[in-house]
Amino acid sequence: MIDSALEIREYIKNKFKNPRIYTEIKVIGDAQLSFNPLKVLGIIDLMVIDDDGNVEIFDYKCSPKSYSKFDTAKKRTFYH
Repeated sequence: MIDSALEIREYIKNKFKNPRIYTEIKVIGDAQLSFNPLKVLGIIDLMVIDDDGNVEIFDYKCSPKSYSKFDTAKKRTFYH
């Protein structure tokens, strides 16, 4: 996990000139997917905003289980 954190740090350092970095942001609200209303509830692990207002979101995935033992839904989440 430390290697991943160092990779993210380097990525942010190289991509953003003056990044604004936010952690553990709570997200609560309503959304729409096609014609289906959805409730949104979660936490953004790390969000970086550049000088132009572009946002990049990082969602950490860690587990004591091997990836091969994840259920299908978690594998899809891990992939995205």
